[in-house]
Amino acid sequence: MGRRDRVAPLSDRGGDPTAPGQRAPVLRGRGGRADRARACRGRGKSVQWIPRHRLSPLPPRGLLLRGLHPPRISGEAHQPRRLPVGGRRDAQSRLRTGAGLHLPAQPPCHPGQRPGRVPAGRPHRLRGGARRAAVLLLEPWRRVRVFAPPDLRPQTAAGADGHSRDDLVRSEMAGLVGFVGEVSPAEGERRLREMAQRLIAQGAERIDLYLEAGVGLAHVALDAAARENQPIWNEDRSLCILMEGEVYDCADEKRRLVEKGHRFRTDSDAEYLLHLYEELGEDFALRLNGPFVAAIWSPERRRLLVVNDRWGLQPLFYAQVDGRFLLASGARAILADPAYTPRVDLIGLSEFLTFEHALEDRTLFEGIRLLPPASVLTVEGDALTVRSYWEFRFVEEYEDHPEAWYIEGLVHHLRQAVRRCRRGDGPEGVLLSGGLDSRAVLAAMDGAGGGAHTFTFGIPGCDDARLAQEVAKRARTRHHFVPLRPEDLPRMVDEGVWLGDGLNSAVHMHILTALPEAARHVRVVYTGSLGDSIMGQHLRRPLVAIYPEDVLARMLFRHYNTGFSEPELARLLHPSLYRRVRGRPFEAFRRTLAESRAILAANRREHYSIRQNERRWILEGQRLLRSRLVVRTPFYDNDLVDFMVRVPPGLRLEGYLYRRAFAAAFPHLAKIPWAATGEPLTSSTRGTLIRLGRQLRWRLRSAGLRFLPPPRRRPYADYAGWLRTVLRPWVEEVLLGERALNRGFFDPDAVRALVEEHVAGADHTRKLGVLITFELWCRYFLDGEGGKEG
Repeated sequence: MGRRDRVAPLSDRGGDPTAPGQRAPVLRGRGGRADRARACRGRGKSVQWIPRHRLSPLPPRGLLLRGLHPPRISGEAHQPRRLPVGGRRDAQSRLRTGAGLHLPAQPPCHPGQRPGRVPAGRPHRLRGGARRAAVLLLEPWRRVRVFAPPDLRPQTAAGADGHSRDDLVRSEMAGLVGFVGEVSPAEGERRLREMAQRLIAQGAERIDLYLEAGVGLAHVALDAAARENQPIWNEDRSLCILMEGEVYDCADEKRRLVEKGHRFRTDSDAEYLLHLYEELGEDFALRLNGPFVAAIWSPERRRLLVVNDRWGLQPLFYAQVDGRFLLASGARAILADPAYTPRVDLIGLSEFLTFEHALEDRTLFEGIRLLPPASVLTVEGDALTVRSYWEFRFVEEYEDHPEAWYIEGLVHHLRQAVRRCRRGDGPEGVLLSGGLDSRAVLAAMDGAGGGAHTFTFGIPGCDDARLAQEVAKRARTRHHFVPLRPEDLPRMVDEGVWLGDGLNSAVHMHILTALPEAARHVRVVYTGSLGDSIMGQHLRRPLVAIYPEDVLARMLFRHYNTGFSEPELARLLHPSLYRRVRGRPFEAFRRTLAESRAILAANRREHYSIRQNERRWILEGQRLLRSRLVVRTPFYDNDLVDFMVRVPPGLRLEGYLYRRAFAAAFPHLAKIPWAATGEPLTSSTRGTLIRLGRQLRWRLRSAGLRFLPPPRRRPYADYAGWLRTVLRPWVEEVLLGERALNRGFFDPDAVRALVEEHVAGADHTRKLGVLITFELWCRYFLDGEGGKEG
């Protein structure tokens, strides 16, 4: 029996981890079997290690942290796997530790981890040649250019691609609104137009309406020259469709439909969906790849069918009010119905305060729900049904392929995903950070360098700004840096709360900083959303095991509980409200975690991250971008995701395969450090100097040279500092005003104490962020303040 084939029962000393007062294991570090055992020891539970054939060999642990030599990709037969060779010392280390046999090697010191206790001290300013020598020695990635930083001022002039600002500041990506129920024609048109105006901030350029007795549907376009009028009818006018979004790679399927007798009057995606529905029925969406939501109306059957994509990239909210069914791409549009009285969903509020986002299909509005991903919603008569046409699952019986096979497959599917998204329908840009996901999208665009724009925001001099500029220079893009200023935050949050229906925290709306600049130059913007989750960059070794369900739920709950904990909620909420929501966030979390039905803890964690964290938190930023831009997310490509769910977790661990594939396919960009580690992806002199400089700095500080500042990352924002200094008056006005303290949701003393503790030095940034969002949400949607109704 091999080392990983054994089942290792743990000590049964201690109590039940689910009992009150017991702390669940915390997933930290990169330890092996001993560390995982210590994490659960004394809890009366056991952890089952996974058989070797189900995991594929785990990569040597040192390779997860150090640079990687890119493997060669070719179409020839795969050769036996060879590990990277980094010189004689590395070869001796592999022979000594067994790394060549895929056994866990002792990891080096993590880039952000101190090898020993370091005394505190104040930084000392060096001058002249001493400063240059210290910087070059301790921070070699800066090279000489650190003393002559490039111009980071935002570029405001129109690009040289012939597009003016007026042409690019708006797009037709707005959304759908509608109702089914008894309303007079005149009243129905008035309500539809009011819903449409609430859906957008600037005012609709065009609203396409469909009205008949008892039904009204509308498509809202910000661009008066949108491609086609909606609704679109089939040949005999028995069906019509209104659609928001787009689908990719459908030319072959269109030809087959034409061969079967379907006639296309336009080249629109909406008409393609309509004919595909006629041919295949309700499961037609299984053939579709791309973000969309569509409403199909049958006048004869008096039946409305609403379908969205696999991932819910185009949000749709719905509600039933006084026997009427209401739908809208923004929850705020439903408030236009006079029969709907906005009230707070207390369970949704408790989830928002706990996770910084709601779970499942809840919103902050009582009675308004978000359509789940891959859903078919049917309204026929008085009946409303919602069913799923596709389920997201991780494969847990993995095929045995060489590592090079997986690398080639990942590179192929990534390039294919980006190629599908590029439809040639306008100037393009990439939201570029210092991370790997947006860099991978830019690299896979193959030759877009000279014509593509890249956009980065943050504090001038931050890691994202520095690294993104270097990537843009290497890729030869037109780079734009937009500084993130604290004085812009109140205006940005006002707009974000309105556009996002209050479903995102005030400290996560920074994407709006780059929106005006991007809209002046491009029509289409690409993001790296989902890349870190589907590629396993957050997976750690303790998750490559089978845990009891209750133990795993509490372990992961601690990780995702970024807002208020349960005891803090008890102190914050009014006692009568807390009794109604006590324990509800954890119940919802445990329920959503179990939806994956996976065995491996790693797959359960990734399923939750993609279905809940990505969709209800990360994609809220995409909603803000779609108010002016067409947003495309290549990592949500169906084939790319289907490939990655079949990759063994041993290769997905900490993004190992992802980084290997990137280094192999895009070596020119792999030589640039990335923000997660501060080092390049490939072994190089530059990476070695960075690592040695970091280690030398710690050693010198340990030896007494306290004037040297410790190695640290430079974040793109400093919300914690801003909220206690320049933005402190704004925080106190929003949270400590008489109106906010008298709403009856929160204990005023608890809110005051939270603000005071943060000002005194504690970090309550995320807690203050959700409280600010909720108070502004109350002002706009409960109080009707602000004049944002359009």
